[in-house]
Order: sequence, then C-alpha cells, then structure tokens
Amino acid sequence: MILEPLISIIIPAYNVETYIDQCITSVLNQTYKNYEIILVDDGATDNTGSICDMYGKNENIKVIHKKNGGLSDARNVGLELAGGKYVMFLDSDDYWNDTYFLKKIHEQILSKDVDLIVFGYNKILNQKIIDTRIPTCNATDICDLVRKDAFDICAWDKVIKRSLLTNNEISFRKNVYSEDMEWCSKVFSTAKSCCVLSEAPYSYRQREGSITKTLSNKNIQDVRDNYKRCIEIQKSMNEDYQIAFNYFLAKNFSMFLIAITQIDKHERKKYYSFINQNKYILRYYSRNREKMIYICLLCFGISFTESLIGWIYKRRG
Repeated sequence: MILEPLISIIIPAYNVETYIDQCITSVLNQTYKNYEIILVDDGATDNTGSICDMYGKNENIKVIHKKNGGLSDARNVGLELAGGKYVMFLDSDDYWNDTYFLKKIHEQILSKDVDLIVFGYNKILNQKIIDTRIPTCNATDICDLVRKDAFDICAWDKVIKRSLLTNNEISFRKNVYSEDMEWCSKVFSTAKSCCVLSEAPYSYRQREGSITKTLSNKNIQDVRDNYKRCIEIQKSMNEDYQIAFNYFLAKNFSMFLIAITQIDKHERKKYYSFINQNKYILRYYSRNREKMIYICLLCFGISFTESLIGWIYKRRG
C-alpha cells in the first residue's frame, strides 16, 4: 500500500528533439521516486515521438501519441490520464535544475496537505541564467498569495491537487494564445490553502522563434478575450476573492499593454476603447511596473504610454 501522495508530471511535447532528453532526465534524476510521467506527443514531425517511446520503457512513464492539437489540448489529454493526487506541468523544452525538487514538494504535501504549491524559476538563454523569479512570501491562503505577487500567469510553476481540477472541470482552452491566464483564474477561484517553495528549481528556456517571442494580431486578440473571460470568472467569486483577484488582473492588464507594442501602430488603435475601459485595474498594482503604466496612462494618454513601454522593452531586449 502506497501511503505517500503520488505526483503526476504532464509533459506535452511537439518538435523538441533537441531538448526533451534534458527535460525528461531532470525528472528521472529526482531523489523522490513516487511519481509518474505522462509524455504527450502532440503530433511531432521530428524524432520527438521516438524519444518518448524510448523513455516509455520505464515503468512509471506513460506515452501517448496524438494528432497535433496544440499545447492546451496536449495538457488536457495528459490530465485525463493522470492518476496522482497532485499534478504538475513541465514544458518539454524546459527542465528542473534541482534533483531534490520533488522531495521538497513531497515534504510540503505531507506537512500541509494544501490545494496549491507555487515555486520559482530561472530564465535560461544560451545555457545562461538571464533572470530569476523567486516567490518569497509566506502566504497560506490564495488571496494573500495573489496580493503579494506570488501567483504568476503560468501552469508550470504550480503543484495542484488533481481533484481541484477534475471536480471543478478546470482545463485549458484550446487554440488560444496565453491560455494559462484563464486557467490560472479558475484555479484561483477554487483553491483555498496554499504554500510557497521560495526557490527556483524550474529552468524556463528562452528560444528564438518560439511562440512566446513572436506576437500576431490574433495573439493580442486572444489576450484581450482571455482578460474578458477572467472578469466574468471574477463575478462568481466572493467579495474577498474579488478584491484580491484585482491584483492578478492588474498584472495581466500590464502584460497586455506590453504585448500590444509589438504589433503595428494602426492595429493598436482598435484596442484603445478596451484599454480606457479597464485601465482603472492598474490601481491594484503590487509592483512598480503597474504603477508607472497607470500614471503614464492618466497623465499622458495611451499613445505616449505605448511608445514609452515599447522603447523600454526594446532596450531590454
């Protein structure tokens, strides 16, 4: 009889033959072994599927090959196969950099039995760390976690009770950009207890030409529509959750304003009404970025704020 909680690690994979070995090995090298890996080959056209099959000989690895349906679809399929009490997502071009990572997660689960655990990450470019994000607060409830800026808009920096996802029918919307935004909103609205691992065991690889580097008009529309869906989700929350959720919305809205600078100036104008209707949310800033953007919008208007944001982020790039 297994007394310890089982963790399911879902790894969607599409055309990542260069990276997937490091990804899978970073899990297999963990000192804690009571986990399963679910490899979802999302219709890869390179050797990704063959590599998955090779690792599938391991008794705690499940492999599924499916027609290409995108990251959201692959994650959803993986979740359907998951049998663990807790679920984690690991993108196939990323990897874990700490062999004791799952052991630390397991210790948190045993001592606290929370709905959600969050942890930090390193951004990696050409095998070098270019940025580090570590949540440092001691939040134990989800509202406090969001207010203290420790609830990021991604799925792979979280450990979630599988029952929370399945009982509330929380899945990823297919065929949209920035699908994690709505998913995280639903997780927030249903989770209660949480804890923080103030370390950066996740290595988030930055790749030239990846989907996160190139934004189209369709991408921007998706972000706007995701934001609108998040507002609808907020309406179903109790008052405490609604207030805390404003901090999450502020972060999302500032990201939208940053993203919009990457499309043609004439295309941006179609979003001006949306920006004016929602700029108030930036009052709930937890970082200087939101404060700066809010002041610029109030004092100088949308056009100037866009130009300033675009200039700042081009210099950083």
